Amino acid sequence: MNHEPSDVIVYQTKDYSSFCMISGNRGLNDSKIKKIIKEIEGGNDMLRYYPIQVKAIGNRLEILDGQHRYFICTKLQRPVYYLIVSEQKTMPDIARVNSNVEKWTQQNFINCHVNHNNKNYIILQSFIDAYKINVGTSLNLLANGHPGVEGHNGTLKNLFETGEFEVKFYDEAISIASDCKRFESFHGWRDRSFVIAIHRIRKAGKISIADLAEQFNKYPDILQKQHSQKDYIYNLEQIVNHKKQNRIVII
Repeated sequence: MNHEPSDVIVYQTKDYSSFCMISGNRGLNDSKIKKIIKEIEGGNDMLRYYPIQVKAIGNRLEILDGQHRYFICTKLQRPVYYLIVSEQKTMPDIARVNSNVEKWTQQNFINCHVNHNNKNYIILQSFIDAYKINVGTSLNLLANGHPGVEGHNGTLKNLFETGEFEVKFYDEAISIASDCKRFESFHGWRDRSFVIAIHRIRKAGKISIADLAEQFNKYPDILQKQHSQKDYIYNLEQIVNHKKQNRIVII
């Protein structure tokens, strides 16, 4: 077999001060670091075969990918093996590549775009901090003005990961989330199915969410964890009609 050499050069150095982290790098994972160090100390040192990726800015080497390996090299006083990325790569570009190699969490993507001052992701993070509603539902609320459907939205996921997510329905998202929070004594009030149920009841307009919440506060034990938005609507209708002779339809 003929082995053709690559035009990509791998460098090495112990001048750790030449490297620097950039905004958008993921936080260091202690358990991951300990696991790799244990492997190395056990004789399985593969660091030279996995060079970190850097961007040369003057005398600085900005770490685009490989902050864990860099940290381990400094801790063990090993040479840092690195290659210089000549193409103009943004942090979101690196994020997409890294997420294919090593799974990025939704929070990793948010942190990446927040650190690049993307106002849409700053608003998203603030919304999640305020209501603790999961990322997928929060994305739908802020981008579409509704909580989505029970299932996966591949298009929105792709926009989110590539930094193209936009907040278009902030006021509507706050209104829906605030109505859901009226039921915060119920442990499942942040469930996507529950949020969808509240949204559908709001749209139907047959009962106000304030009146619904007031009835819930009288009989909180009736509301139970459900598997779907239809089940939540039925459950909430049970609460509304509790001890009433004339049935009230809420949707």
